[in-house]
Amino acid sequence: MLGQGGFGIVHEVVSKKNGNTYAIKTMRLPRNLSAQEKQQAEIDVLTRVGRCLNICTLYEVFKTPGHIHMVMEACTGGTLASRLTDKGDGNYSEARVAGLMRDILRTVAQCHMCGVVHRDIKPENFLFHHDGEGAPLKAIDFGLAIYAPRGTMLTERCGTSYFMAPEVVNRSYGPEADVWAAGVTCYLLLSGRLPYADDDLSNFDPESIFRKITSDPLDLTSGDWQLVSEGAKEFVRSLLDKDPRKRPTAVQALQNPWVREGGEASAKQEDTLSSDVVRRLQMFGTFNVLKKALLRQLAAKISNSGDPQVMRLRELFDKLGGTEDSVSFAQFREGLRALVAEGGNHLTDAEVWGMASQLEAEPDECAALFLSSNDEAASLTCPDIKFEDLLASLLNWETVQKRADWRGMVEALFAEMDADSSGELELEELAAVLPGESLAELKEIVMEVEGASNGRIALPEFMAMLSPQTADTLMLYPANGSAEWVGEAR
Repeated sequence: MLGQGGFGIVHEVVSKKNGNTYAIKTMRLPRNLSAQEKQQAEIDVLTRVGRCLNICTLYEVFKTPGHIHMVMEACTGGTLASRLTDKGDGNYSEARVAGLMRDILRTVAQCHMCGVVHRDIKPENFLFHHDGEGAPLKAIDFGLAIYAPRGTMLTERCGTSYFMAPEVVNRSYGPEADVWAAGVTCYLLLSGRLPYADDDLSNFDPESIFRKITSDPLDLTSGDWQLVSEGAKEFVRSLLDKDPRKRPTAVQALQNPWVREGGEASAKQEDTLSSDVVRRLQMFGTFNVLKKALLRQLAAKISNSGDPQVMRLRELFDKLGGTEDSVSFAQFREGLRALVAEGGNHLTDAEVWGMASQLEAEPDECAALFLSSNDEAASLTCPDIKFEDLLASLLNWETVQKRADWRGMVEALFAEMDADSSGELELEELAAVLPGESLAELKEIVMEVEGASNGRIALPEFMAMLSPQTADTLMLYPANGSAEWVGEAR
């Protein structure tokens, strides 16, 4: 058994099919509809954001009478909270804390990019993948996570008292509350104590804690804080600003001079081609199916151009096993494995498989193939990966957008899809690029498009949806995964 609690119980298991080790989270099926919806919401959130290396991968979900079981990536290094307890005094070197905070803030940022507020960021909800030095952190519990469209104010006071932001206490909050909770975690890592708790934690009084959170000034002078650098103090102070409007976003926090890779608390590391590939595949995996399909269509339009970026990716495609315009999933996976090994990136086989599957239109089918036995795998196939699939995921779309013909390409694609020339894309027209989705599923997909209404997408919303992520967004995704290695004590 790996753990248990109010959520259920987690066991480490070994697959009889392929011999791989997994974790199975087993929960009772609730009887009331509201609780069932919350349980399903956790699965939906993990499915959406769990393609990233900082989040524990969900492979499969199945039900037995009275229970639901989630087959997940096995993380055996213990929680961040247990490491703090085992260490005794609880504080780490600043370099190590900066590395841990990058893992935590990337999780927060990836959630927010998908319109998800986590609502329970704390050390207990992060597991180290293994016991090795420098093991990455993986977010494991999304039981309180909720979809919240931009501008939505949440009112349910939930989470863990010591990590609640002032606005959560006051029952009017948004994604900024997750950044506060990350700040509390950083405070704990640097000083070994919580910012608004009594010295005697056994004297638990929620109302007293809430009063301190909303009213007391932040102490960054007593105890071990005298040994902490000004850069670290300023970073914590920014995350724990009581005014959520002045608090940095998770993306902005990752750019802070103290915490960023190669920043004040870290050794400089040069990026490589394989690092860029690993990051971009993770980012592509967080896009919804509509955006992925549209980027593939745009990529196909420029796949034969003389654009230097396209030509470099053609060389990469050939290096990864491509012939003509396609490559088998198995060949591509092996080529990707060789590329990341050559670049010094540390990914497990499961993570390499996950990266490769992001290029597939149906990545879950490839996940099922990964879970199968060798005999079963022989009878299962993933579709070949086309060159435009690689382009869609690895192109620097920010650069492409600066081309003189960018707007014309997007408008032409919109016109091709707008069969009745109404100026809006209706569900039936979207079905042409997403033939495997039902009308009900298409309606849910359209609801994710900011500004879309009545199940229709107009050109401005279409353009905005295809606006590329900026180069800074790549910081949200780690270049290294869970394979054990000996390197900088981050």
